[in-house]
Amino acid sequence: MVSFMFIAFWILVVPLLLPGRTGKRVFFLRPRFAQISAGAVAVLALLLLLPNSVLPVAAISPANFAHNLLWILLIINVIGFLLGISVWLKTHPMAATVIASSLVVVGMWLERWNIVIPTVTHPMLVPYATYTPTLTEISITLASFAGFVLMFMIFFKLFPAISIWELAEGHEIQEAQIKLTVPQPENSGD
Repeated sequence: MVSFMFIAFWILVVPLLLPGRTGKRVFFLRPRFAQISAGAVAVLALLLLLPNSVLPVAAISPANFAHNLLWILLIINVIGFLLGISVWLKTHPMAATVIASSLVVVGMWLERWNIVIPTVTHPMLVPYATYTPTLTEISITLASFAGFVLMFMIFFKLFPAISIWELAEGHEIQEAQIKLTVPQPENSGD
C-alpha cells in the first residue's frame, strides 16, 4: 500500500523536477538503465519468493541477513527503474497520470482491505442488545454535530446563501415599484 503511494508520488513529481535534456547525458536516466533495473527487480522478486534454503547467499550468511539484503537490493533497483523511466514520464504526462492514478486506486483498495478484513475476522466484542454508549461517545457525537453546524454557519457568513446581485436586483425592483404609480380603476357609479 505504501509502496504504491510512493511510486505514484514519484511518477507525478520527480519527472517535473528534471531539467530539459538530462536523459541523453546521464546514464541512470536512460531507458536502457530502466530495462536493466526492471530485469533485476524481477530476479530479486523471484529470489524473495523462494524459500531461504534455496538462496545461494543463505549458505554463507544468516537467513535474515540474506533476506534483508535482497529487500534492500530490490528497493534500490525499483528506484533505479523509476529514475530510468522519469524522462519518458516527463515527455508523456497523460500516461504518467494514468499510471499514477491506477497505483493510487490499488493502494487505496489495499488500505481498505487492511482496515476491513482484520476487523471482520474477530467476533463481536460487545453485544448490541445490551450496549449503552458512554458519556465520551455521546460527547464526541454531539461535538461532531456542533462542529458541522459551526462550519455551516461560518460558511454562510462568508458566502451568503442569497447572492448579492439578487439582493441588489430586489432593491431595484422595490424602488421602481415605489416610483411607479398605478392608477386606480374608476368607479363608474353603477
